[in-house]
Amino acid sequence: MLDIETRVVIPFACMEGGDDTPLVKASVAATSGGSTRGPFDECRQLLCLQISSLPPPSCINLWKIFCLNPWLGLCRYFQLLLFMLLVNVLFSGAGRLAAKLFEHMRRVAAAVKIQKQFHCYFARKSYGRLQSSAVTLQAGIRAMIARNAFAFRKITKAAICIQAQWRCYSGHSYYMNLQKAALTFQCAWRKRLARRVIRTLKMAARETGALKEAKNKLEKQVEELSWRLQLEKRVRVTSTSIYHI
Repeated sequence: MLDIETRVVIPFACMEGGDDTPLVKASVAATSGGSTRGPFDECRQLLCLQISSLPPPSCINLWKIFCLNPWLGLCRYFQLLLFMLLVNVLFSGAGRLAAKLFEHMRRVAAAVKIQKQFHCYFARKSYGRLQSSAVTLQAGIRAMIARNAFAFRKITKAAICIQAQWRCYSGHSYYMNLQKAALTFQCAWRKRLARRVIRTLKMAARETGALKEAKNKLEKQVEELSWRLQLEKRVRVTSTSIYHI
């Protein structure tokens, strides 16, 4: 903030007593850019004193004053003119102060606006860098996640292939062992059945041989008996014929 001194152009040496010449000189010097300057509070106090020295509005009658005492009326008239000049000078000083304040406020507002634009620019630039960094980081993380997922799928596929091969080998081995065991059991069972049939056939063969031997013996006995019977018949026939002779 600028340090502005609250000083206005106002004649402050003309308020002492009723002397109007210093007032005129001070007013002329003030209007011509002289050095008759004072603080705003001091000018306000002098202005209050000048206003308090004036008569009330109900007692002011310029025609009566001119009629009674022309010099006094002229002095009062100049006093009113100087008072109006003093008010104009005071308000002109206040206007210059207000102009300076307005210029200062305008400069401050412009500086604030420029600072706001710079802050907005730097904030936008910082936000852009932050957003770019965040996007880069997100892209890296997503790429890492994608690589991990692809590697996991690849490992899973390889594991599935290995498991399938192992299960195929295990199933084939189990089937071959089961088939071998079934063939062994079938062979053993067929061997047992064959042995049983062979044993039965052997027993039947033995029985058939014994029957043949018994048949042969019986046939021999029948032949022997028939031969003996024929022999006895011949003997009898021979003996009978001999007896008749």
